[in-house]
Amino acid sequence: MLIKPDHSQSANNFSGVFISKLLRFLIPVSSLSLVLSLLVPFDFSRGLSSVVLAQVSPSPVQEDSPTQEKSTTEEPMIDDLQTPEESEEDNDILFPNQPQPEDNSSPTNKPGDRNNPLLPNPSQPEDNSSPTNKPGDRNDSQSDSEADPEQLYETGIEQFRQGLFSEALDTFQQVLELRQKQQENSLEVAATLNYLGDVYANMGENTEAEKAIQKALTIYRQQEANSQQAQIGVSRSLNLLGFVYSNTDKNSEALKLHQEALKIAQSVQDPENIGESLHNIASVYTRQGQFEQALEYYEQARTYREQVGDLRDESRTLNNLGALYFSRGDTEKAIGIYQQALALRRQIGDQAGVGRLLSNMGYIYQRLGDNSQALVYFEQAVGLLERIADQDNAARVYGLMGSIYEAQEQPTEALTAYQKAVDLAQKADDRSRLSEALDQLGYVYYQQGQYQQALQTYQQALSLYKQLENQAKTGATLNKIGEAYEGLGEYSQALESFQEALVLLKATGDTEGEKATRESIESVEQKQGQSQP
Repeated sequence: MLIKPDHSQSANNFSGVFISKLLRFLIPVSSLSLVLSLLVPFDFSRGLSSVVLAQVSPSPVQEDSPTQEKSTTEEPMIDDLQTPEESEEDNDILFPNQPQPEDNSSPTNKPGDRNNPLLPNPSQPEDNSSPTNKPGDRNDSQSDSEADPEQLYETGIEQFRQGLFSEALDTFQQVLELRQKQQENSLEVAATLNYLGDVYANMGENTEAEKAIQKALTIYRQQEANSQQAQIGVSRSLNLLGFVYSNTDKNSEALKLHQEALKIAQSVQDPENIGESLHNIASVYTRQGQFEQALEYYEQARTYREQVGDLRDESRTLNNLGALYFSRGDTEKAIGIYQQALALRRQIGDQAGVGRLLSNMGYIYQRLGDNSQALVYFEQAVGLLERIADQDNAARVYGLMGSIYEAQEQPTEALTAYQKAVDLAQKADDRSRLSEALDQLGYVYYQQGQYQQALQTYQQALSLYKQLENQAKTGATLNKIGEAYEGLGEYSQALESFQEALVLLKATGDTEGEKATRESIESVEQKQGQSQP
């Protein structure tokens, strides 16, 4: 008996997922991810300029499939990263099936706060950009010999704020090389490293992000006793590092870093980093399902954002607030807040933020049952996200699109969308999202009677679930592998897979899955007996 992927269960868990992941892109936890990843990155720790979160696919499992369970792990995106120089952390967090809050990274120096409407569509939900370059990130009085690195630095900030992460990465790497050669101002080197970390985080390269931010933090720590500028740098680095930890599900460690960053920012009376820290703390509380605390901190962060006047940071907080209200069932308020955030993102020309907000808006319409409007938003979103190489969030959105096509009984389009999600998740090196995309792709193959392709795809997903030590998903996927073998008439291998699945389902307390697996075993044993001479 095939076990349907329980999309309804994902929907029921949507609030929890959305909030907890709410993401990163992010970003891909099934329940929590649903809420968070659906909303284009509901960045939790905006330390990274624009990280996005996981998504849970909202589309229901097709009723015509009697046994096979479909994977649903897309979440809204949450935009909550924060970088030392920019407080933004995207992460995460697009909601695969739900609006994602936005990242939490700190804003950069905004040369781009001018009007620059990106898209004609007024409803783009999310935003993952980091705060601007702060006045203390470098010496304002610089010699002519430093003009080139300074100009490049400002160019990098502008590129970052517009979501042009690949271009920003190249620019900041050039700046870092020049500043290290000059060896005149180590704080400038640290500021550049923070930006590099923020860019890497927004591109989903968390290992590289952590390396760069840790180097910046070391430099700032060495001078914080005698320099307020260094203290501010420490606060920014801690926020960015917290975002990276949130991106890798180290929420307790992330919370401690954001709280430490808040204390430092308060001690030096830095309203920008106070707002960023409050925003990031709220994003972690959201991930942990502590919604009341999250709402309180987001509202405080919003006050500081408005006081500072950074449109990018203000839109990030609005994005996450929208995701939070959506998870609480207040759809009308969520849409209104997203529209405000979208207008701000367009005003500053932030392509990444616009793409994530569009993704969140699409997710909301998908949840409301308006799949046609949802696809309009999703198609605009992936166009922008792919253009700026935001592969993780683009993968989430393609997963959501696949779930809609699947629900509309358009298997060819669903296969194309899920395959795109697989390809992009591989490029982003996001094993969690990749495993879910493979799971979804395998299910469509199975539904079409392409059992060999389904088997191969499920086996890839199984390998990843084992690496991630996800027993529940491992057990469910073993069941699907058994069903694929059954479809191929390879009953001995089917029984072997079902027996393995049964052990894991017992261990995880999945009584319904256990019952279904026992029924599958009985069915296959009967077929095996009938096939023997």
